[in-house]
Amino acid sequence: MEFERTSMLQFTEIQRLIETGQTNRQIARSLRCRRTLVADIRKGLLTPDQLARAKLPESKLPPGWALHVDWAAVEKDIRDGHQLKRIWEEVAETWTSHSNFFKYVKTRFARLLNATVTLREFRAGEYCEVDYAGDKIAWVDRRSGEIHQAHVFIGILCFSQKIFAIAHVDEKKANWLDAHRRMFRRARSGLPEKWRDQSPSLRSRPEPRLRGVAHPL
Repeated sequence: MEFERTSMLQFTEIQRLIETGQTNRQIARSLRCRRTLVADIRKGLLTPDQLARAKLPESKLPPGWALHVDWAAVEKDIRDGHQLKRIWEEVAETWTSHSNFFKYVKTRFARLLNATVTLREFRAGEYCEVDYAGDKIAWVDRRSGEIHQAHVFIGILCFSQKIFAIAHVDEKKANWLDAHRRMFRRARSGLPEKWRDQSPSLRSRPEPRLRGVAHPL
């Protein structure tokens, strides 16, 4: 994290150069530090007290982008059961990626997240969540004795919570589309509303000749 590597001497020098009227770019260039660090010191987002506390063994200074987020509002939204992705879009998308936000929130609010149930309401046929998940599964070709790695595709119908799984030799586009075709055929309930516009592209292409066995879980 950028601020954790900032010494008090560097902080003091940045403050001194700010007082002389130098720009963030000039200070960053002369001290070989990030302009965002200079900007946050100029705005008062990073103070000497914060820097001193960060040097204590039991303390850990947050990443720079976290200083721009209203964490009281984030905590309230988590308690109200809102999804983390929606919270990130509202309060932190400008400052950091969803991945960084998710990791930091998981650390900062670990106990709260474990005790909180996220509210997710779905209508039948509205949403479906899909991805290649988990570690690859080793399998042996009985004819050649060669060991291969299977990639497992998982699909979940969000309303019914039905789970579909299929193994493929790779995660390329042909297998990705093949997995969707097989999943929707197995579900026998049509395509989810969110995917209805894409349904011709899923059905019009010829069935790829790929090995794979579907197992509803």
